[in-house]
Amino acid sequence: DGKLTLSHDPIPVLGWPAMRMDLDVAGVDPGAVPLDTPVEFDLAKDDSGLFTIIAVRAEGAPPARPVQEAPSTPPMVVAGTVHSVDPEARTAKATHGPLAAIGMPGMTMDFPLGPGLDPAGLPLDAEVALLIEKGPDFSLTLVGVEAAP
Repeated sequence: DGKLTLSHDPIPVLGWPAMRMDLDVAGVDPGAVPLDTPVEFDLAKDDSGLFTIIAVRAEGAPPARPVQEAPSTPPMVVAGTVHSVDPEARTAKATHGPLAAIGMPGMTMDFPLGPGLDPAGLPLDAEVALLIEKGPDFSLTLVGVEAAP
């Protein structure tokens, strides 16, 4: 479907934490990418400001072109849905729309909860506005949930 699902280490220049995600591809045949094999990949911003995989190569091979560093961002507000909450772990599984400020496509992921966020007060399975903060270690933390605009 024109996407690759991959697990990656943190990407500090983009402010992305380690995660598993689906990314669009451009100029890459997804069927030619080896499964369950460590690879390196190159990203480029598309016209909407989100990142797309433009090359996949063996570990240690040179990149097609350098990725530009993303600037620091203030907390991001994005439409999303909280699906579940683990109060003991202080995490929430949520689906979010694209985080254009850091070029990240929409996806479902687990977020740690910010210290001021009450897990019992999070609305489940309703469209809301998620307030997501990028930490200095490139982690993404859910720091607020508001009614959808």
